[in-house]
Amino acid sequence: MRVGADKEQAEREDDAVGPIKAYGVSKRIGEDFAQAICPDSLLLRTAALCGPSRKSRFNFLENMLAKAQAGQTVRIDNDQTVSPTTTADLASAAIDLAHHGASGLYHIN
Repeated sequence: MRVGADKEQAEREDDAVGPIKAYGVSKRIGEDFAQAICPDSLLLRTAALCGPSRKSRFNFLENMLAKAQAGQTVRIDNDQTVSPTTTADLASAAIDLAHHGASGLYHIN
């Protein structure tokens, strides 16, 4: 989902949302549905999760590091700007918000 797409500053929870692809549209529909059936729901938006992988395949960061260490060319799309979020930070924020009875929409990144 794209929030504040025409800005070059941090996004805010009250920024207008403008999904540009089906995936973003489906995320927005899910948020709207959750809030409609449970107005006190807690919704967390995040992006670019980074954390240890428990699967045999690497996560994005591990994959890039492995390629660089192997002397392979590393190619990364440069059409997006994101703030990576560690899975530990996301989990901690979610637990803290839930523990304090928070509701509404939060950006965690």
